[in-house]
Amino acid sequence: MNNYTSCEAGLGAKRSSYLWRKVLTKENKQPNILPFSLTYCLDDEGLYFYFSTFRYGIELNSYKKFYKFQISKYHIIENLITEANAKLLKTTDDYRQFLFLPNKEYFDYMNQHGIWDITYTSKKLIYPIASKEIVSLITDFVCFYPIYANYLRISCGSETILENQISKLKKWLIENLDNKLDLLN
Repeated sequence: MNNYTSCEAGLGAKRSSYLWRKVLTKENKQPNILPFSLTYCLDDEGLYFYFSTFRYGIELNSYKKFYKFQISKYHIIENLITEANAKLLKTTDDYRQFLFLPNKEYFDYMNQHGIWDITYTSKKLIYPIASKEIVSLITDFVCFYPIYANYLRISCGSETILENQISKLKKWLIENLDNKLDLLN
């Protein structure tokens, strides 16, 4: 009998290899699936989501486009991460040198050393989990989504639209808050 201690459900990028025409695997082939996902995880401690760029055992031949996005949109992405109550997990063996430094320096280092491992994780909801906590986590997930969506756009060769998505996100968050306030009155 298996003892399952966690389950995951999330967004992964699987389609025709033609769609991901701007990235290649280490073998110089177009991938059918991309190595990153935005995933909910339910484990024996609670519920959270994470974004990972190193999934499914797939390695790309270059990550420079993604690091360029992370570095060039650094301030915008940091604001999204804060709003999403998420944090960057610095996983390199040299992580100690990046404590209390801006994430941009970490990305510069990882890019210069050809290390591809960007992982963000949300706060973890601990059992028992109230429905309003789940709603809060869903809102955090929605706040983080533009980062994931732009990784897909980069893989397709499309321009990033982070600023446009943030504008729509702000509108959605304000409408959501206004609706809650209307219910209270």
